[in-house]
Amino acid sequence: MKEQASSLGMLAFAGVLNAAGQVTMRWGGRGAKVPFSLHHLPDWALSSRWWLLGLLITWSSGLFWAVLLRSVRLGIALPLFAGTSYVLTVVASVVILAERPTTSQYVGMLFVMIGVLLIVIRK
Repeated sequence: MKEQASSLGMLAFAGVLNAAGQVTMRWGGRGAKVPFSLHHLPDWALSSRWWLLGLLITWSSGLFWAVLLRSVRLGIALPLFAGTSYVLTVVASVVILAERPTTSQYVGMLFVMIGVLLIVIRK
């Protein structure tokens, strides 16, 4: 099965959605007005609408991913989706949440990007 560029682009977009959902959940969770505990989980979740929005975005990316698996081989789909999600989540956490990755995390991101390119780009 030869993957079409449009399917690969949509998979990358699903990774972008996943990263957006992860960062939104993190940002929303930090802003929750009720302390987190299993006993107060519904109150905690409802106190942060951003966390709930992030959850919805992440679930949407998962559904998108599941549909795209019908047209893209798993050996290509997973690295593209997961690699895109990982790298963009770290980048967004730096830009939006002011988190500071370590040097080894930056090197890891570089290797992930190189790996995704090696898997997706072929002659």
